[in-house]
Amino acid sequence: MDYKILEQFFIVKTRQNSFATRYVHSETRYTALMCYLPDFHPIIENKIGAAIKHIERLRLDLCGDLYKGLQDAYDNLISDEAIIETFELNGYYFNEETLRIESV
Repeated sequence: MDYKILEQFFIVKTRQNSFATRYVHSETRYTALMCYLPDFHPIIENKIGAAIKHIERLRLDLCGDLYKGLQDAYDNLISDEAIIETFELNGYYFNEETLRIESV
């Protein structure tokens, strides 16, 4: 199939929902198809609709994977082990008398 021909008639984009602000997450976007052809036969319309639903599921799955990775990285960064390692590498210690973090 010559995809260059299809690119002339179809554009699939991720669009911003009307309730989205500067904060971005999976529910502030959606997949949209723009078509530059006259009316389709109903079978073709159904196939296009199924393709858009598939693309939208893929987008949401990728968003989920991305957010899970970010959450895992954040959890790792705030773990006791990561904080102890940061203190040791930077020469910090917790002064129990003054209740302050100080450097060596």
